[in-house]
Amino acid sequence: MKGFCHNFPDLDHGDAKFFWQHELLAIHRTVFDRHFLTTIDGGRSMENSVYVLVADSGGARIFTAARQLDDLTLVYEKDNPEGRKARSEIDSDRPGTQRNDSSGSHGLGGDKDAHRHASEQFASSLSESLHKDHLAGKFSNLMIIAPPQFLGSLRQHLHRDCAKILSKTIAKDLQRADTATILSHLV
Repeated sequence: MKGFCHNFPDLDHGDAKFFWQHELLAIHRTVFDRHFLTTIDGGRSMENSVYVLVADSGGARIFTAARQLDDLTLVYEKDNPEGRKARSEIDSDRPGTQRNDSSGSHGLGGDKDAHRHASEQFASSLSESLHKDHLAGKFSNLMIIAPPQFLGSLRQHLHRDCAKILSKTIAKDLQRADTATILSHLV
């Protein structure tokens, strides 16, 4: 076999085939071990770990829990001050209008308001964080609680891998709720 075997003159075609099968088996075993045997805080196995994202356009909290959802542990919080500003505060710098004799007045800027844009950016940022944590093996199941409009933005930006493990969504604003209230909505 040219290619691989010429780099290792002691290997014939059968040995090279065995070598590659052995390498693939090692890769599969590594992926299996990482996916099913990785443990996170508290010694929980990753296959039983759940991430619960509780968010709105002004901030987010990400909790971890065992699959039976008996307790929530805060993993981290993300703040989005732009999402808490009133539309008038954000839109004060938006482009004005210009008068044109032939067609009336028209805007000088984009169509999307700044508040919605800030919310979309935050949803995208949260989705990226979730994807990185999932790739790092920190959770195998995802639940999201967010107000309806923000939940739609999160779903739109959610990476395909995270969308596959999304087991529950709740369209409700619980960002400032205590963990007992959040748990009562999950169970």
